[in-house]
Amino acid sequence: MKTVLILAFEIVFLFFVACQSDEPADVNPELPAWLEERIQEDESIINSDSTLLPNYGAWIRHQYQGSYYFEYDNPLSSVFLEVYTLEGKLTGWSHAEFTAYLDKRCCETYLWKASKYMKLE
Repeated sequence: MKTVLILAFEIVFLFFVACQSDEPADVNPELPAWLEERIQEDESIINSDSTLLPNYGAWIRHQYQGSYYFEYDNPLSSVFLEVYTLEGKLTGWSHAEFTAYLDKRCCETYLWKASKYMKLE
């Protein structure tokens, strides 16, 4: 009986050790640091005045050619769609490359939406 209890304790202990993460619990693994900063800036603007443009935006992640890309969508903005790399750099694609991206991107995931965001179809 003592052996069974010791074995059960060891299994539970190993389970907890194996499930521990090196990442702090408050870090979102889907959000690169540069994007977290951008979202915090937008939320700060929204908190100061909820009628301002950032309250109508959203950050969306897509996959394309084995990498993640990030887009800021704001239907009220006149800014053309900008696509950022995982490192936070604007892509410097030609028209043909951008068109290929739009046609072949997949796996749309909303990472953040402001309270008044509405996707236009």
